[in-house]
Amino acid sequence: MKLRVPDPCDLALEPQLGPLILLEIAVVLVINALRARHLPIVGDPTSDELDHVTAARRVIFQCHRLLRTIRVYRAPIVDRLACDQAARLDDDQ
Repeated sequence: MKLRVPDPCDLALEPQLGPLILLEIAVVLVINALRARHLPIVGDPTSDELDHVTAARRVIFQCHRLLRTIRVYRAPIVDRLACDQAARLDDDQ
């Protein structure tokens, strides 16, 4: 997993990026831990699947939805910050 960690200037302009990065990392860790603990999660559910495995499968599904939502929210902000930074660099030259 590769994430662009906001620099101090970006955080000053968009402070919500810090907690969002931490949330994204935490969600990925949850997904990985659940997959490691419940190997039957890989693939389709079976008719004799235990309740806690089904619950883990649901948590992973919701975590993926949350990751997509975070990325949709964050992407335009990061793109705008990158454009602003490039414009500042052009102005300095």
